[in-house]
Amino acid sequence: SSCPEEPSKSKETLHELRASLSTCLANGMILPLQALLLHSREKL
Repeated sequence: SSCPEEPSKSKETLHELRASLSTCLANGMILPLQALLLHSREKL
């Protein structure tokens, strides 16, 4: 164990990657939903 900071660092990067990925997925889901809502409102 020459570098004890390694595991925590990898964990942090993994957490950041997961967070960014989840936000990307959320945006990918929300944007089309908003567009659909706008279209349905225009039709009504």
